[in-house]
Amino acid sequence: MNQTHLKHISQHFDLGTPTQAPTRVHGGLLHIMWRLDTDKGSYAIKQLSKDIDLQNEQVIKNYELSEQIASSFIAQNIPGACALSQSDKHLLITDGYGYLVYPWVNAKALDKDEMNEGQALVIARILAKMHLINLCIEGIDQPEFDS
Repeated sequence: MNQTHLKHISQHFDLGTPTQAPTRVHGGLLHIMWRLDTDKGSYAIKQLSKDIDLQNEQVIKNYELSEQIASSFIAQNIPGACALSQSDKHLLITDGYGYLVYPWVNAKALDKDEMNEGQALVIARILAKMHLINLCIEGIDQPEFDS
């Protein structure tokens, strides 16, 4: 990770002083993920792909909207993670690179063959609850239905 960017990210989001160099977390298809450990905690830093057009205001609005939705779901007791924000902005753009910072969550993605019926039911309940919540967030268009 670019050290100048790391310093800017750490200061912007008040992450604290790094206790070691950030480590790359492998597994993503498009973006690069880093783990940063500081004297204040551990964080996941998502470095957006250079293929993302950060000059396009609609792209930036969509990233912000996505984090607002995540935050609203969390407020309704839906499990999830939301990017940190500063002055109501989640996405930090520096030198043409976009970054989102999340609290670090120790988790492991399950392979489809590892899932059991109980876990599937938990997921189904969460999805049902998400669909029952009427989010009123500027930027979310009302769904259109054919009659």
